[in-house]
Amino acid sequence: MSRGKKICQLLFGTVDEFRECSAIFNECPPAEVAKVTLGQLRVLKAVYSLSMDTKDHPGIMLKHLAAKINLTAGAASIIVDSLVKMKLLDRLPDENDRRAVKIRLSRLGAEHFERHFNYFSSTMEEIISRIPEEELSAFEKVLAKMQHGISSILESGRKSAK
Repeated sequence: MSRGKKICQLLFGTVDEFRECSAIFNECPPAEVAKVTLGQLRVLKAVYSLSMDTKDHPGIMLKHLAAKINLTAGAASIIVDSLVKMKLLDRLPDENDRRAVKIRLSRLGAEHFERHFNYFSSTMEEIISRIPEEELSAFEKVLAKMQHGISSILESGRKSAK
């Protein structure tokens, strides 16, 4: 088996088991955590991070969100619609263009995102508490380099798509 294939199996397996572990560690997941799909969570995370990049957090355009998560505007819109129905996102008219709509986390969505993040963070704290410091530091460096490599590939792909 190639090293790349082995690492992929380890990463995907780890993510699946991490979610299971979180449910056990947190003594059964809260309903809010269990009912949000990974796709929906990707959208919430993207809206959260893109909103932090804008002054006064007025919301983001759907096409900007879709580009961030590498989906078509139509696919992103379907996920956004589901999150609006769950009252986790708000759709707002753009103050400069009545035809345009901006998206932002609702108050409930922000609370949900924070709970979701804390839910998994507390599990991670428990897991990493069992790893020696020098190994954990090396692991963090490797993850950062992997993330940088992924970002570089994504950026070059976006540039060539233009």
